[in-house]
Amino acid sequence: MKKKFDGKSAMDVFSERIMKALEESEKDKKLAWVKPWREIDCIYRNALSKHAYSGLHNVLTCALSDFGDPRYLTFNQIRKAKGKLVKGSKAIYLLAWNFSKLKDKDTGEEKVIPFAKKVVLFNVEQTEGLDLPEISKDVMDESMVANEEVLEIFKKLKVDFNHKKSNSAHYNPTADSITVPLVNQYKEVDEWSATCLHELVHWTAKRVNRDCSTYHFDIEDRAMEELVAELGSMFLSMKLKINGKSEKNSIAYIANWKKAAKGTNGKKFVYKACRLAEDACKYILENCGMVEEKKPEESEAA
Repeated sequence: MKKKFDGKSAMDVFSERIMKALEESEKDKKLAWVKPWREIDCIYRNALSKHAYSGLHNVLTCALSDFGDPRYLTFNQIRKAKGKLVKGSKAIYLLAWNFSKLKDKDTGEEKVIPFAKKVVLFNVEQTEGLDLPEISKDVMDESMVANEEVLEIFKKLKVDFNHKKSNSAHYNPTADSITVPLVNQYKEVDEWSATCLHELVHWTAKRVNRDCSTYHFDIEDRAMEELVAELGSMFLSMKLKINGKSEKNSIAYIANWKKAAKGTNGKKFVYKACRLAEDACKYILENCGMVEEKKPEESEAA
């Protein structure tokens, strides 16, 4: 006897489970989202003066240099500190703003003219013999390794993936890249995997025509996109059989963004997010060759 097909997709079952979990979470007044990674010291600065670098150009230059130590020195500072520059080291160039006072020839008024000066710096990791305190790594477990299946998905989709010491997990739509803190900064590998999948769902937006143009300006649109990303991450985790130790934290995250749906029916808001998350997950799974073939009873019911 053939099993009766009830027409429910995996996402339908998942959506119902999420709604039930959200209803139960409303009774838990202490439920709050907790950042799953541990923040580290990554304030880019001069190793001796401890002056913190500012400005988009400077911060991005340091961030893209791919060093674990956020401290930098000039060549003269290295020499004065009785250190040595490692042979073959390449410098980075930051901008320091200086101001010059000039008198206007016609009016005699004094004007302040700003000008940028290029500063040549080397990272502490490019030196030897410096007597500097060890920087706190603040990692949970040096032996922890990333989930190979998640890495393989990123590879198949040709995602520009930055996996490095960081205090931020995000998708950059301009660069079309994903940045996620090192797996060692997490308490559990599964939490790292869930974060990667969350950002991967954000990455699908332009690929499945999900409009995120008002993400930074409209709180409801931002809430919708964050719900889509977290729901998609949970669904993919379920498909990949990733242990759901972080599910309670995900529910807290979803509950927080659900509150941002001003004047919108909460249930409808979440169900819509589930539908959009389904489209994102379908794109990911199909392009990774991970879509399961339909069972005979499903084919007959289609």
